[in-house]
Amino acid sequence: MIQRTMWVLVCFITLWVAGCVTEPIDAEETGEVNSSDFSHDHDHGIDGFVGDELDGDLTAEKATCSGRWVLPSSTDQIGRRQDVSYTGAGRRCSSGPTSGATELASFIRDRFSSNINRSIPGRGVQIFHCRNVNGGSSLSLHAVGRALDIFIPTGRGGAADNVKGDEIANWLIQNAEHIGIQMIIWDRTIWTANRSPQARCYTGRHPHNHHPPVEPPPAGASKRTPFFQGVAPPNDNVETPSNDFVGTSCRSNSDCDFSNSGQDAHCYLEHRPADGVGFCTLWCEGTCPDRSGFPTTFCAEREDFGGAGNAGICVQRANNSCNTPNMRTVTADRHIGSSGSSSRRLAVCGPDAPINNAPPPVEEEEEEEEEEEEEQDEDNNSVCTDRSLEMSEHGQSCEGFGDNFWRCACSDRLGTSVSQVCRGGRWVNYQTNPRDCSRCVADYIDACEPGPAPQPEGNGGICSDRSLPLSEHNQSCSGFDNNHWRCACSDRLDTSVSQVCRNGRWVNYELNPRGCSRCDGRDTSGWGRCRAPPRS
Repeated sequence: MIQRTMWVLVCFITLWVAGCVTEPIDAEETGEVNSSDFSHDHDHGIDGFVGDELDGDLTAEKATCSGRWVLPSSTDQIGRRQDVSYTGAGRRCSSGPTSGATELASFIRDRFSSNINRSIPGRGVQIFHCRNVNGGSSLSLHAVGRALDIFIPTGRGGAADNVKGDEIANWLIQNAEHIGIQMIIWDRTIWTANRSPQARCYTGRHPHNHHPPVEPPPAGASKRTPFFQGVAPPNDNVETPSNDFVGTSCRSNSDCDFSNSGQDAHCYLEHRPADGVGFCTLWCEGTCPDRSGFPTTFCAEREDFGGAGNAGICVQRANNSCNTPNMRTVTADRHIGSSGSSSRRLAVCGPDAPINNAPPPVEEEEEEEEEEEEEQDEDNNSVCTDRSLEMSEHGQSCEGFGDNFWRCACSDRLGTSVSQVCRGGRWVNYQTNPRDCSRCVADYIDACEPGPAPQPEGNGGICSDRSLPLSEHNQSCSGFDNNHWRCACSDRLDTSVSQVCRNGRWVNYELNPRGCSRCDGRDTSGWGRCRAPPRS
């Protein structure tokens, strides 16, 4: 008995000297877990989980900031009044979650029960885990029980569910001082209560699209803030995401209730519309934010829309049509400014011809194209070479078509033709630039596979290597073996990416890999050729 006691004592001292002691916690009783199976403790690729063997550098602006969560204007304004000092974890693990974190987790589970993914261990909220910050030598706040991971069910394709996640994030930010919240990360945006700017792009490896990490300071962790003393939160009306965004109609700036990175939206009226109806926009250089549930955006030259001066404004990219009053599909140049973005010209939703402004001169070649389009009644699009193709995007409804029905369509987002199959009521994109769209109908045949890259346009000039196929994260890699590597061109990221085929889907790994011509098949060099070139 004495020997057994001594053995246990030696083991305890050994663990304590090694750095910290973790004690098992009853997950059924507390809802917290003491486990190494935290979903975000893995390394991630550009858009999703790849595997522990990958450790790419994901700090590139293009890979992280496009489409991130944007604080609604009222949340942003209230958030600017919050001031909570940041306190790190220290040097030693605690024995479990703090009382404040545990009580806050219980409150969130009850208050936002329909927003949380309760299938995750800990009933959707995890707190304690004795470990370092991923990729670093300092302790994580999970190690001292002062960090909550609130798990949110993801949407289609693994995208953040901004309806559910935004609601929680807005409430926490608006009541940060009252509760004791020093930092929150959600959907590629990090918000800190004592830094300017408070909300900014988060460039870490994980986009935090399915769980916002929430960090209480010591005062909140020890229940010394008003929230834990029974005082009602001052901003207890949970704010839902704004219905306004880039491209929605407006008559004044007050109609545009959203902001981005501290910039309030404004109503664009410089084209002097006859009925006084303009559209909401933001100033931009190179890129614009996107938001779930709204069309994707484009940073366009202000002069293309009746404005004056060298500046850029955010507009909607044109899909099937432009539904905002007095808007039509026009072609606009990207405003680059000091951003370093590549030049681009796209179909976007722009205002009707400015009142009292002479219409811009139309080149003869453009006039001939317009006449040809008028003569061709069968034209359905102005994007693809075959203009009889219907406009369609991945995930749109295929109602009226049978399951496994194949066809070709035209993708405005990809700027080329795609083959699609009807699966579960939705069109699923299969390949870009199929070889013979006239034969890709109903039953699948070889014509639905990609044809040769068009020349001389290639992938539309998006990537310097125009032989690369257009491909996005999570598209089907049917026909390729699992773990097959290749390079591709991403229209969304505006550059080349290395991809690996995992479980039937392409997974993006690195931006601008160093040797695309050699990143093919099984990468025998330890993925070295599929990684990004060294920074200059």
